[in-house]
Amino acid sequence: MISDLLLPLSHTVYLGAMTLLILLAIKICLKFQSTRQDGVGLQAGEGGPERTPLLAHKDDDASSWGSSYDSVSHDEEDAEGLPAVGSLETNSLKEGDTNHPRLCVICFDAPRDSFFLPCGHCATCFTCGTRIVEEAGTCPICRRKMKKVDYLTTRIITQTKTVAGHNLGHTPWHRFPPKKFDEGSSRYATALNHLKCSYLSCLSGITTASYQPKYLPDLQQDYSNASVMCPDFFRWIHHDLEPWAQSRISQSQLMEARKFAAFKVVIVNGRLYVEHYYDCTQTRAMFTIWGLLQLLKRYPGMIPDVELMFDCMDRPFFNKRRYRPGKRWPPPPLFRYCTNEWNFDIPFPDWSFWGWPETNIQPWDKEFRSIKQGSDALNWARKLDRAYWKGNPFVSSSARMELLRCNDTKKWGAEVFIQDWAQESKVGFNQSKLADQCKHRYKIYAEGFAWSVSLKYIISCGSLSLIITPNFEDFFSRGLIPRKNYWPISPANMCQSIKSAVQWGNAHPLEAEAIGKGGQDLMRTLNMEKVYDYMYHLIKEYSKLQNFKPTPPESAQVVCAESVLCYADPRSREFLKNSVTSPSSSPPCTLQPANHSIIENLIQNKKKIINDVQEMEKQQAFQQQNKTNVPQH
Repeated sequence: MISDLLLPLSHTVYLGAMTLLILLAIKICLKFQSTRQDGVGLQAGEGGPERTPLLAHKDDDASSWGSSYDSVSHDEEDAEGLPAVGSLETNSLKEGDTNHPRLCVICFDAPRDSFFLPCGHCATCFTCGTRIVEEAGTCPICRRKMKKVDYLTTRIITQTKTVAGHNLGHTPWHRFPPKKFDEGSSRYATALNHLKCSYLSCLSGITTASYQPKYLPDLQQDYSNASVMCPDFFRWIHHDLEPWAQSRISQSQLMEARKFAAFKVVIVNGRLYVEHYYDCTQTRAMFTIWGLLQLLKRYPGMIPDVELMFDCMDRPFFNKRRYRPGKRWPPPPLFRYCTNEWNFDIPFPDWSFWGWPETNIQPWDKEFRSIKQGSDALNWARKLDRAYWKGNPFVSSSARMELLRCNDTKKWGAEVFIQDWAQESKVGFNQSKLADQCKHRYKIYAEGFAWSVSLKYIISCGSLSLIITPNFEDFFSRGLIPRKNYWPISPANMCQSIKSAVQWGNAHPLEAEAIGKGGQDLMRTLNMEKVYDYMYHLIKEYSKLQNFKPTPPESAQVVCAESVLCYADPRSREFLKNSVTSPSSSPPCTLQPANHSIIENLIQNKKKIINDVQEMEKQQAFQQQNKTNVPQH
């Protein structure tokens, strides 16, 4: 128990000591910068004999920045390492150097803000030092051969990996445009921002009572509320973790999963640590990590120590044909937003439950209330008696491209609109408000590149959801039952299947409305309380399978709400603050025990209903064909 308490404490002491050293060095750099800007200090030639610069006058254009950044090594330091911070200035003043100690001995213009390795002399600005390494290769003070020139501020700028995506490339398996940060900011301002957000924001709250258990001993003995069973789709937690039930989860398996992860999450004693490997598109990583922080706040002191790998892109990877008992077993445990029956990836609630600022979609509870209010504005009889879809078809989605062919209200009973997100962002998303898209009796769901977050918003409308049979599923969609929560659409004969569904619904309005309401009711039960409950049980059951004690890696950073908000832009910060939770006054719902046969029955029953619907569509098409072929008298 004592060792458990000392581990985060020692980590904090180490982090604090390193932060003080970094702050001292930055303070020196900033002092140099302020001296230069204020014109204070000796000019070149004052206080000593004039020297001829070793290099020609340096350029102050963007090209010098490029060479400077390219010269910085991102590898781990070798045995010669970094010299002590306190020795830099002392070494630079030796060897009879009579120039002003704050100015570069090469250009006599910029402050000394870098040092040479391995000798440790601090005599030049970073630009001149880089050029010396490239052209001369020896220290101008001791003439020792140099390996490289290092610049503390640049190191902070180029090596601090963040929840916003700084210094992280896109995942090799899913490319996207690089993000741009700190445009117009100076190096010093950028470095100070990293120090504040990554190294200082979480220090004050690390030992606060916010991490203590919410439940008092007398309350812990009264679990009357715990008798509330979790929704049926929670049963899939056991199914998703079944591959590791016998073999357990080892560190070596996590290292294998790391090859396909964007970041690693470690929770120890209620504290969240993140180790970044790749960037995630938009703000997915930021909002996913924020969700984990809110879980810790929702159930303080109840989240077990855990270590997991997470990929924030769409498609699952670990296919059951490549990983099976007797061949590469068990598969690497990897969390992501979706899975399917052919893969082992573990589904986790997606980032949009805490908001999606890029598309102006609010946190889930608020967005659901808005959608339902829009849906209630029209009763079923007043809704348009045709199917509706609006989205972006140009995302490598065969289903959405095929859906474009169904855009004919007379022939197929469907309206299909192409969403231009770039244009929408310019006008404030006024034409894409989800609450305004509940005016039809039928709404279509079509997958994008993979699974799509739009599913929960479509079902929330209370219209009859026409779901084109998906290849991917998220954590809750496996709980959807055809003809109870939605109507299945065949991708093989899509337009005719949509037409048949619309015709059936218009012929059976009470039944169609009941199915639509059944889907909306399921979404109402999936409030944020249940989202956190799902996260809690998934992490808890996963932690039981670990055969090692989770420890935060040295390269991981402590992440807290303050550090995430610090990196968020103003718009994202507003969304994050709107999704803050509070400690729960009751325990999580009770998770059902593992039962493989129940899951198998659900799968088979779902397939049977879908087959029955497809058979009904064939009969409808056959009857219509016969009517068409009847000779007219």
